[in-house]
Amino acid sequence: MNGIVAGTFSLPDDPADHRGILSWHAQPHDKKLREAGSYGCLVEATLPAAALAAAAQAGEIILRLEVDEARSGGLAIYGERFGRYPVDPTLVFQLR
Repeated sequence: MNGIVAGTFSLPDDPADHRGILSWHAQPHDKKLREAGSYGCLVEATLPAAALAAAAQAGEIILRLEVDEARSGGLAIYGERFGRYPVDPTLVFQLR
């Protein structure tokens, strides 16, 4: 966030089975399997105080999700109708 790493995660490669129940229901019902059962992992990261300070000073939040070149394979972000968890990508701010 704003140039400061908030977390690094190594996740399994494209899991797909009954846990991706939302993906089964979201795909077209045309007797072809595309992303049937695909799901990811629910990932949470706490933003470092320095990143929040940089965002406050800049007056904006820049959030970047990326895949390291050494782990080329892409990045999938699931929303409330696809994957395993019925939630959209979410940022939660707790003001103190």
